[in-house]
Amino acid sequence: MKRVILGTLLLISFSAAQGQEGKWQVGKGTANIDKIKADILKLREDEAQAIHNKDARGLCNLMADGWAGTTEMGRTIHKAQYCDEVTDGDVTFTSVHRDEVTFYVFGDDTVEEWWRDTSTMVYKGKTSHGPRKCSIVYSRVDGRWMDVAHMTSLYTVEQ
Repeated sequence: MKRVILGTLLLISFSAAQGQEGKWQVGKGTANIDKIKADILKLREDEAQAIHNKDARGLCNLMADGWAGTTEMGRTIHKAQYCDEVTDGDVTFTSVHRDEVTFYVFGDDTVEEWWRDTSTMVYKGKTSHGPRKCSIVYSRVDGRWMDVAHMTSLYTVEQ
């Protein structure tokens, strides 16, 4: 079960570079939104590539030292464990789908990305699929954009 939950966090990063760019909500005090968009989209692409290549070191270099993630089961996972798990090769994605993607920009140093995830992943024969609500927080650390936190929660679709 632990690895299925960790795999869900992998899915967040992997799916972050998939699909639509999303809507951008820009707050006051943001000086160069075009540069911020380009930097964040590049970081998302680099994270997805590192996960695809099972490059834990490359992935960890994109994440802040204090990085933490919360799984859909409410557990907290930290950077070192996450980076180790990304290389195990036991997670496969049978489908990747995101919608309702929105980026919230706070000044020039913080961006939060939210989306609804209906992807399906398999870890050692156990399937986990959406819908989920996911979030990644990006922040400028020492002048460089980094991934600082992930969050996933189960998402009940109201009818």
